[in-house]
Amino acid sequence: MASIYGVEITSGITPAQAREALVECFYEAHGQSTGMTMNSQQEIETVKNYCMLCVKNAFDQTGGSFESPTKESILKVVDYLARFSAYFRDPAVIEKHKNEILQVCQAIK
Repeated sequence: MASIYGVEITSGITPAQAREALVECFYEAHGQSTGMTMNSQQEIETVKNYCMLCVKNAFDQTGGSFESPTKESILKVVDYLARFSAYFRDPAVIEKHKNEILQVCQAIK
């Protein structure tokens, strides 16, 4: 089975699973370039918490619910985060991650 950010996308997935993939995607895209050494569990957790807060904020900013996401709200968040990231990330990196999450969204049942 094909897996993107820990989600098997060949079968129908829930919006909550897609949201978790989005959080993991944002962590992978941004966590690697924080400047932190990521050598300790505390540093990893700090970056993961930051990324979770960014995604939660994106749901708030786009009128969605982090706790009860829908496919539509996730798509809005993906666009919001792509625009947010454009200020400090390479466009090719943004496009790669955005396309991966859009694949996950297509698998939502």
